Amino acid sequence: MSSNIAEIKVDVLQVHKDVLPQLSELSLDPNKPLLISDADEVILDFLGSFEKYLLSNNLRFDLSTYALFGNILNIHDDQPISKEEVTKHLDNFFDVHTKDMEFVSGAIDNLRKIETELNFQIIILTNIPVKHRKDRITCFKNKDLHYPVITNINSKGNLYHFSNEGVASWYDFAIAIMALGKVDCYVKPIETKDYPTPAKRPHFSVLNKSKIKKDFKIEIPFWRDSL
Repeated sequence: MSSNIAEIKVDVLQVHKDVLPQLSELSLDPNKPLLISDADEVILDFLGSFEKYLLSNNLRFDLSTYALFGNILNIHDDQPISKEEVTKHLDNFFDVHTKDMEFVSGAIDNLRKIETELNFQIIILTNIPVKHRKDRITCFKNKDLHYPVITNINSKGNLYHFSNEGVASWYDFAIAIMALGKVDCYVKPIETKDYPTPAKRPHFSVLNKSKIKKDFKIEIPFWRDSL
């Protein structure tokens, strides 16, 4: 490798055999910042595209809970289809629509700004089946987005919760923003029941950050200080 290209060092015991060849193709500049982005629901509108596919097959996605299996229903009797049928439809969806999946609004423009204005290198990390990797690359190239695409197997890494310390509602957050910005604006408080969403909101959603603080030995600032 030339001296201005970063060498990718990985623990081969923890990387799937189908992922290693993809990593070996990467050429990164160590002097430029790197952005590694997920694809589905960050750049690509997987859910919106999948819902259209389901409707074309007389199915619908029930968003009352955060789950895939058990939440795809037959539109005629509202009964969930089997896990085997869900898997079959997912495979067929990726076979047919990976190349032409719709993008999240604003994602293309923002990616180009990050790449050109902020001078970032960009890698797309996705858990799409490896056999669909070329089609996913084509999907990006069709929008003139020429980024490496890594089709990961299994987990993308450890799961950590992170937020600033302290407890705040969206009302508290909005009030603090208005005060800092010296904006004369009335913020109307409402209860969760007054803002219904398809997915049920938890009654208490403060994140437990003990794992990330222990593993990375960090202190997390209070949310008002960060704001």
